[in-house]
Amino acid sequence: MSRESSQRSSLIDVTYQQLHSFLTGRRDGGSVDQISQKLTPRISQIRDVSRPYGTPTPASRKAVESGTVTLPDGCVLQVDDVKEFAVALSSHFDIDEIHAFILLRSFLYNEGLSISSGSSSDKSLIEELIAAITPFYYSERLFLLRENSADPIHPVAAKILLDIISDGRAFADSLVTEYLRKTQESIPNAFSEDPKAASRWVKQNAREQLALLEVLFWTMWGYVPCDGELVVKLLEASYNTNLGSVQQNSTLLLDEEGMQILQDIAGLWMLITIEVLELERVAEPGGIEISATPADKTFYIASPVSLRRIHELVTSNPGDQYACTYLGWAFVLSRIGAKILDMKEVPDSYRSFYDSTQTHASRGKEREPTQVLMGRVALSNEVGLFKLLHNLLTTSPLFVTAVAWKAGSTVTDPNAIAFRSVLKGFLMAVLELVPVELIPDFDSLVEVWIALFGRSESRSVAGICRQFWQSDWRQGVARRAILDVARSRFPIHFRPLIRLLRAMTAFGFLDTDPLCVASSAEYSQSMAEEETQREICAQHVFYYMDKLPTFSLVIPLSSCSGPNAVYDRVQYRPSGSAPGLTYTNLRAIRLPGGSIIPPRSVGRLLSGDGGEFAAWVEGCLRCAYWNTSLVEVRMRVQQTCIRM
Repeated sequence: MSRESSQRSSLIDVTYQQLHSFLTGRRDGGSVDQISQKLTPRISQIRDVSRPYGTPTPASRKAVESGTVTLPDGCVLQVDDVKEFAVALSSHFDIDEIHAFILLRSFLYNEGLSISSGSSSDKSLIEELIAAITPFYYSERLFLLRENSADPIHPVAAKILLDIISDGRAFADSLVTEYLRKTQESIPNAFSEDPKAASRWVKQNAREQLALLEVLFWTMWGYVPCDGELVVKLLEASYNTNLGSVQQNSTLLLDEEGMQILQDIAGLWMLITIEVLELERVAEPGGIEISATPADKTFYIASPVSLRRIHELVTSNPGDQYACTYLGWAFVLSRIGAKILDMKEVPDSYRSFYDSTQTHASRGKEREPTQVLMGRVALSNEVGLFKLLHNLLTTSPLFVTAVAWKAGSTVTDPNAIAFRSVLKGFLMAVLELVPVELIPDFDSLVEVWIALFGRSESRSVAGICRQFWQSDWRQGVARRAILDVARSRFPIHFRPLIRLLRAMTAFGFLDTDPLCVASSAEYSQSMAEEETQREICAQHVFYYMDKLPTFSLVIPLSSCSGPNAVYDRVQYRPSGSAPGLTYTNLRAIRLPGGSIIPPRSVGRLLSGDGGEFAAWVEGCLRCAYWNTSLVEVRMRVQQTCIRM
C-alpha cells in the first residue's frame, strides 16, 4: 500500500467480534463516544439481516478496480496490492466488492496470513486465502447479527438502537422472513462440488438461523409489542418448520455438531412461542381486556381474528414437541373464558371466538371446558412435558453454561436470565391452570422446579427466586401449591420439600452437581446486587421452615395400648371429612425446644409400616420432632439454607 489515508479505519482495525465484546462489557472499548464512533459507520450493515455484506455491484467493482475506495467511515484507501484478492472474495462469497476489501484488510490486520512456500501461482494463493479467511468471515457474520441483540442497558445500545431498528415491528418481520429463507436456501454453486465446503456452509447457515432466532427473542423481549398478526406469523413459522428441523439441507446436519445446532434452534423456538403469549401479563388481574375498542390494540388479545387463527394453529399441532405452546395457550383460553363469563355484555366477535373454542357435551356427560381437556392432554405421562422441560434445563446450552462451553455452542448468551424468566412464567401458568394435586407426575414437576430455580449459576436464578418470594407467593395459593403439597408429605417424604426450599435460596447449584464445573463457578461470581437477592431469598426459606404450622411424631403400636398408653388410636367418626385413622395424645407431651402438645390434641395418619405410624399433629406454631435424629436433621437443613 504505497498511498492511503493516514487516518486508521475502525472498520478494519475492529472486528465485529471485538465490537460485540465491547457492547456486552466483556472488554473495555473506551468511552461511550468512542464505541459509538466505531458503531455508527456500521449501522446500515447491521440493520440488513438478510445481506449484511451486500451483493456484488458494478459501482463497487469499478471503485476497487480503480485502485481507490472510500469506506463508509470516510477513510480513503488504496487497493492496488490486493485488488485481485478482493474481487475473488467478492465472487466466492457473493458479497459487495468494497465489503470484501474491508473483510480482507481486517483479516490481515487482526489474524494475519501465512502463505505456504509452495504457493507460486496467483490461483493457488487465492485458494489458500479463501480457505484461511472462511472461518473468519463466518465468525464475523454471526457477531454482526448479534449486534442487534446487544445489552439494551448499555449506554451505547440505548443511544444508537433506534438508528439501527427504527421500526421494531418491521424488523421482527424481516427476522422471521430471513429465517424462513435460510431454512430453504440451497447450497451455492461455489461450494456444491466440495463436500467439506458444502458441509461447512450448511452448518454456518444453521448457526445464522440460530443467531436470527436469538435476535428475534430479544426483539420480542419488551421491545416489540406482541400484536395478533405478528404472533400468528411466529407460530406459523415454528409449526411449518417443525421447530427448525425442516431444512433444505438436513442431510448435512446429521452429525453431532449439526444435531446440536438443530436442538438449540428447537429450544429457542419453544422459548419464543411461550414468550409471545405473554403468560405473566395474561395472568395479571387486569391483564386481559375484552372490548370492541380496546385501549391497547398492540396486544394479540385485542384481535379476535388473530385469536381464532392462533387457536386453529395450536389445536391442530398437538405433537409432544409443541406441548409447552399447547399448555400455554390452554392457560390463555382459561383467562379469556373467565373474563367473558364475568362480563354482562360481550362483543359479538369475542363471543363467537369463545363459542368456537368450546367442546360439545357427550351423551350423559357434562361439557368440560376446552382448556381443561387441553391441560389433561399436555400433562399426561404419554406426552412427557416435564421430561422435555427437564432435558432442556439440564442438557441444553441455552440453560447450562458448562454444556455450552463444552460443546462449543454458538448461543450468544448461555443461561440468560430472560430464558429462565420465560420458563418461570410458564410454570406459574401451569400451576394456576391445573391444581398441583391433579398433576399426574408430581415428582417430575419437582425435578423441573429444582432445575429451573436451583441448578444454575446464582446470577441467572437470583432474580426469579426473589420474584417468586416477593411477588408470586402473594398472588394466591396456586403458585405456591407445590411447596404446600411437599409440606403435607413431609417428613415421611423428606427430600422433596428440603430440595425445593434449597433451590429457592437463589444460591444456585451445589459444587457436587454435575452441571457445575470450576469454570462456570468462576463465571458465577456474584456482585453486590446478587448477594442482596440471595440474602433475601435465604431469609424467606428460613422463615418458611421456622413457621411450619405442623409437626410429626413416630408412634409405635405399643404406645396405643395397655395401661400406660400415650395415644388413642381411633377411626374417623361419621362426621369426619374423610375415612381414616386419627391419633389423640392422652396426656401432655413436652417436645424438644420447649413446645408442649396439649392433651387430647388430634393428629392424622401419614403412613404406616411395620407397626409404626407417623402422624401429623396440628395446632402448634413451631415445627419440632420427637426423636433426636430428626431434630438434628432439621437443624442441619436450616443452617444449609442460610450459608450456601
